[in-house]
Amino acid sequence: MAMKMMANPTKRPIAALLAFLGSCLLFANGSVAAEYRLASGDTIEISIAGTTPMQQRAVLGLDGTVSLPVMGEIKAAGLTLSELRAKISAEIPKRMMRQRTNEGRELIFAVMPEEVTLNIVEYRPVYINGDVSKPGEQPFRPGMTVRQALAVAGGYDTIRLRSDSPLTQLVDSRSEYETLQVQYVQVMLQAKRLKAELGESSDADDKEIDSVRIPETLLMQISAVESDRLSSRTENIKKEKSYMERRIAQSDTQISILTEQQQKEKEAMQSDLDDLKNLKDLHDRGTVPVTRVMDAKRASLVSASRHLQTMALLEQARKEREEVVRNLAKIDEARRDDLLQQLQTATLQLSSIRPRLAGLQQKLLAYTGSIRSQSSQNSNARPEISISRRVNDRYEKIVSGENTELLPGDVVEVALRVD
Repeated sequence: MAMKMMANPTKRPIAALLAFLGSCLLFANGSVAAEYRLASGDTIEISIAGTTPMQQRAVLGLDGTVSLPVMGEIKAAGLTLSELRAKISAEIPKRMMRQRTNEGRELIFAVMPEEVTLNIVEYRPVYINGDVSKPGEQPFRPGMTVRQALAVAGGYDTIRLRSDSPLTQLVDSRSEYETLQVQYVQVMLQAKRLKAELGESSDADDKEIDSVRIPETLLMQISAVESDRLSSRTENIKKEKSYMERRIAQSDTQISILTEQQQKEKEAMQSDLDDLKNLKDLHDRGTVPVTRVMDAKRASLVSASRHLQTMALLEQARKEREEVVRNLAKIDEARRDDLLQQLQTATLQLSSIRPRLAGLQQKLLAYTGSIRSQSSQNSNARPEISISRRVNDRYEKIVSGENTELLPGDVVEVALRVD
């Protein structure tokens, strides 16, 4: 990602300048985000496909472990998400999962690696301190930049420049305006992705997105996130349907076997009844002892009991198949309802952002006019921003700009300087 260099870089120490350029290159390659390693305080979510899907969130503890369904306690700190996925995929086939049906029966089956989805849903917070209105802790979001953190912190603010300084107000308004633009594009791309899932056209959205000016690399990153979400959601639906279709096929096989077994047991029961009848006739004539009749009667009772048990198992298998078929039919309907609700929320967010952007545009024009009438001293004020980041069990200080991307646990230090 392109970085905005601060004024008068030659006045800084060479080491700091090299550190800044190194951080720019590191973020430009995207390797930091790609190789993010889990740490205490991160929240992950594991989903297991099934007739009754299982979904659970868990927070990494101080010892770096996390408790997951089926897996139990597992060491996650220091691993990338892909490494943790690989670790779970290797272990999950060795574990058995228990699930109860609506009738109260317990099913025990193995979970396949492709039925498991793992994501990070909440990261460690970031912290901002220095010349800002509201220093403190902020929730981290993927792709979050220093500029966005400054906007949440109320913008630049210092006692030296607080007396209605147009410069401070301009910096604050500009940061808020650019943050809102990014937020606007994020919501627009989210709405576009939701419409794509619903099968609706989004040509008008493309034109509106193109009219908003944000860095091209940032636009590509946001688009990539939404594209990944679309692929992930589509893949999850396919997994869920595939699982239920396999259950239906298994039920069909079971029903076929039980039907054949029922027919054989019915024939065996009828044969035993015929034998019993013949033996009774022979007993009445005095040619067969009563013990033969009693044995035949017991055999007919056993045949009838087996026949009834098979009938009960067959009926149970048919009910379970109907339940899975109903759940399979509900997947698309439930998904559409969820998408429509998310699209409505995104539409309301866009409606609230548009007037705020228009108002900030007017403020920027007013503050720019005021600054032009100010002395050159105030116009030379500039922010100096540094990030304290933990790398390999030690903290490093990185000189950054407003467009620098943050990582969970970063501490941002802000100082306004007047030349």
